Amino acid sequence: MDINTGIETVTRSYSYVYNEDGSKNEVCDYSYISTRTLFTYNENGDPVKTEIYDVDSGALKNTVTNEYNEHGDLVKSIQTNAGGKEDLLSSYKYEYGNNGKPAVRYEYYTDESLKATDTYTYDSEGRVLTDEKLIENSSVPKQIFTYEYNENGLVTLETETDYTADGAVQTSAQLRRTYDQSGRIIKLESIVNDSCNWYELYDYEDIQQ
Repeated sequence: MDINTGIETVTRSYSYVYNEDGSKNEVCDYSYISTRTLFTYNENGDPVKTEIYDVDSGALKNTVTNEYNEHGDLVKSIQTNAGGKEDLLSSYKYEYGNNGKPAVRYEYYTDESLKATDTYTYDSEGRVLTDEKLIENSSVPKQIFTYEYNENGLVTLETETDYTADGAVQTSAQLRRTYDQSGRIIKLESIVNDSCNWYELYDYEDIQQ
């Protein structure tokens, strides 16, 4: 993968091992500090544990464990470092719409006070169209995300609009995704206030079994 910021190009290299169902079992990142990531899934295919190891020493760097509700939505994510210290990464509660998908998601701090509220809208195929985020108990959106899809249901454009405390538009950023015929992403482009900020190019090597 090449990351071009307009100033320099950085190449990153990955290798993958997959389970029989196509889910990722192992990812090795050979860039900067090389890491090896192992994934464990529940019966619904949701990742319940992610373990990150140092490739050179084999030492465990940290573990992330996830909990889900009966709808299959993430309710808690905890990171444990090599020394056993736990940090709460995220904690959520939901309200569901008539389509059975989250209409509202509440995110909480470690003391269980409200951190943010996300309100979702969907298209007729159940895909997220908008995500409006309020911070704590504010009545003014902090961010609004909108999504566009291709004929295969893959996100091609994600737009993030940030607002000031009085509701004025502060910045607008877009993330464009381009895919190959197999549905693999080949280009990721960041556009901020109508100017290209950076882009990433992806190359794949097909491994014959």
